[in-house]
Amino acid sequence: MNWNEFRKKFKGTGINFSYYYKKYKNGDLKANQILSGSVKTKKVAKIRRRRSPTFKHRIQGSRYKKYPRSQDSYKCVENYDSSIRVCGVFDGHGKTGHTVSQKLANELPIIILSAVEKLKKFEVEEVKDLVKTIVTGYISQIYVKSRKTGERSIFYRGGSTAVISIQLLKFEKLVVVNIGDSKALWIEKGKIKQSANHDYHNSVEVKRLGKSLVKDRIAGILAVTRAIGDLKIEDTTVKKYGKRKNRYISYQPDIYISDLEGEYIVLMSDGIEEAITYGRDNKTMKDIYRMASVNGGHKKIIEWAKKNGTTDDSTVLVDYILSND
Repeated sequence: MNWNEFRKKFKGTGINFSYYYKKYKNGDLKANQILSGSVKTKKVAKIRRRRSPTFKHRIQGSRYKKYPRSQDSYKCVENYDSSIRVCGVFDGHGKTGHTVSQKLANELPIIILSAVEKLKKFEVEEVKDLVKTIVTGYISQIYVKSRKTGERSIFYRGGSTAVISIQLLKFEKLVVVNIGDSKALWIEKGKIKQSANHDYHNSVEVKRLGKSLVKDRIAGILAVTRAIGDLKIEDTTVKKYGKRKNRYISYQPDIYISDLEGEYIVLMSDGIEEAITYGRDNKTMKDIYRMASVNGGHKKIIEWAKKNGTTDDSTVLVDYILSND
């Protein structure tokens, strides 16, 4: 009996098909034993799932034709009463970039949410230290496991940037976390603010990397100066330029804290900024932020980036500000 015949024969009996078909194929059971009820059926527990809350965000992405799938990933999670929301956009690169970004999207926002839920009061420096400890601690654990696995690890052959927004309605505060060249745009004191890129345009990064920055890339290979992963490139750089106290490809995040203002936050991968750099209509990041305000603005930003020659995966996430209403 093949799989389809087996399923047809025992349809309606309530047995676990995969479990008993394997037993049948291995010769441990005969068909008449299953039909006669002489074998106790394996009970499959039903898991009750809490219905996910409706997130007040909009996402739009596009895939660059060079890769079979987009290397961008994103995630939004909320607590039970929608007073805290964590959203993130993760832009992968390298051979395993799509897998790295997916893993980070599936795990990091949830870990951050679990930690900030326990906050009793809001002290700026304490919150910065807490978020930094959570993010770097999580990445450090990944690296320890990856070093044991070696070249088989997805973090050895690829990496990802990360830009994350944390809305804390209870304290009316916004925390933005950035590693790499993805971008966050938000309102602070009535003005549009943006996260700084970690690349050769950043004077702090240029000074930090020194001679290891060759042709605007770390060891002439990696364009972004901070990322999660890229252990192979890190090892190559160490061999070429020598050991140092801190990593060449740093995973230390920039953390911004401001009051919850405006109507939304925009998180996006660097494909949008590429269109700004090489586009012909002289748009700025402020223009991109304003584009997100109209109905379907997230889609219009992607369409605009395509028309203006972006050659990278592009993702735009518009995260609306939480309210007590």
